[in-house]
Parts: sequence; structure tokens; C-alpha cells
Amino acid sequence: MKIRVLLRNSGTGEYFVGPDEWDGNVLCAQQFSTVQTAVRWARLQLLSGLEVVLTEDDPRHELVLPVPVMDAPFQGEPLELPLRSA
Repeated sequence: MKIRVLLRNSGTGEYFVGPDEWDGNVLCAQQFSTVQTAVRWARLQLLSGLEVVLTEDDPRHELVLPVPVMDAPFQGEPLELPLRSA
């Protein structure tokens, strides 16, 4: 069983696929290596209204974590988008 770490727009239900690209299909979603990486990516891109979704092959089993809203832009080292893995 492989856990997938994804970003989802909490308003639209669409998953992050890539810069300026979202899709409702969970199979198209960009996978992140860790929850921290997903949150950091969202903050560096100044994205809001997101949640991190931890899921496996069965979408009935998912854990949803809201990405906290920030008062100021995140200050940190540049972060490259992780490559999608199968």
C-alpha cells in the first residue's frame, strides 16, 4: 500500500497537477514526497484555500489536513516541484 500526498483546492475539489493547472481526477494529481513538502510548496507559491490529502488506492480512505493560512509570505529556500512518480 502506497500513501500518496496531494494538494487539493478545498473549494473546488480539484487537485494540483502543476503550476496553474488543476484537475478533478485524483489520478492526475502531482504527488509530493511529504506533507511538509506539499505545505511548503503551497506557501512558496502563495496559494491559499488548500488542503493536503493523504490517500491510497481506495479514495474512501483519505486523511485531509488543511493548509494553514499565513499572514505573511513564506520565507525560505527555493523549492523545485517534485517529479511525479508512478
